[in-house]
Amino acid sequence: MFLRPAVVVAPDVPELTLGLLPGHRGHGHGRALMEALIQTAAERPAPIARLSLSVEDGNPAVHLYTALGFTRVGRNGNSDTMVLDVSRK
Repeated sequence: MFLRPAVVVAPDVPELTLGLLPGHRGHGHGRALMEALIQTAAERPAPIARLSLSVEDGNPAVHLYTALGFTRVGRNGNSDTMVLDVSRK
């Protein structure tokens, strides 16, 4: 397995990693998890202002991330780095 270094948006911007088993994809589980993560980030005593993630080319989850408000801010190899401004949610 080859692991490439992730694009770090900023030291204070956590990078999310989320994966679902194939049988659980397309049933809203990913959306529910992402919405809970975003809400938790916003409601912390010291709120997290932004969240980041990387999504590889061809991954259909990019549609979910875009619908949740993530925007593309960079590219590394065959993946896009996306960021969500939590304070605007």
